[in-house]
Amino acid sequence: MTMSGFTEGSVSQESSSADFAVPEAYAGKGWTAGIKSVDDLWKMTDNAQSLIGKRTVPSQDASDEEWSNFFRQIGAPETPNYELPPVDGVPENFDVEPYAKKANELFHKAGLTTKQANALWQAYVKSELDSSAEMMAQSDVQFQELTTKHFGDKFSQIQGIAQDAIKAFVPMELRESLKTASPEVLTAMIALASNAKGEIDRVKQEYGAEGKLPSGGVVESRNAESIAKEISQLKFSSAGRDYSNPEYKATWEKINGLQQQLSRLSKT
Repeated sequence: MTMSGFTEGSVSQESSSADFAVPEAYAGKGWTAGIKSVDDLWKMTDNAQSLIGKRTVPSQDASDEEWSNFFRQIGAPETPNYELPPVDGVPENFDVEPYAKKANELFHKAGLTTKQANALWQAYVKSELDSSAEMMAQSDVQFQELTTKHFGDKFSQIQGIAQDAIKAFVPMELRESLKTASPEVLTAMIALASNAKGEIDRVKQEYGAEGKLPSGGVVESRNAESIAKEISQLKFSSAGRDYSNPEYKATWEKINGLQQQLSRLSKT
């Protein structure tokens, strides 16, 4: 024992704290606020080393559990629920939820942190929006080229005929699909509608509004347009599409009869 009452080589806690000072270069750092002695510094260093060891990237042959633990340590959520933020530019009526759900699953499997997942989600959706806009622009150009080639300066008139035909003969539940049809299909539909109307008008003009034949006979009391409309409605009705419907056979017998009427109109 020395005169001071301590063994050689030891320093009292009071002396250590009193003489300890954080160097000026680090005094303003937040992590030095709790360091009041050399002992505090050693404890912080020990904790830091422990954390560094825990966050060491697993080796390539590490188990799935080791990788999962590592992902959790760097900020990945426990469950695939990143609460992905909305992205500017998404159409108002577009349901993004199924895509967000799939993205959550993929991001969680990859071990992304919330910040990484949000950044990737924003970039992915914006990329899809840009790609969709580019495809729409190309489709519009192609459609314009096709309609100009086939209809010339009469397109506006012919387009109106096609729109009327769609309203008259295409069931409401099928019209939405026309929005994603290719330019070739849309052009073909417009041509079909225009030619069909031209043929109907020819029959009306040739035999007159009263349905009189040149021979004095009488054509079917109904015109071709109304017969074609009824045939379309019957074909797309539940009785016309469902084999198990008790009215299926009778419906198709009526359809066949109407088609025969339409055939006779076209030949007379």
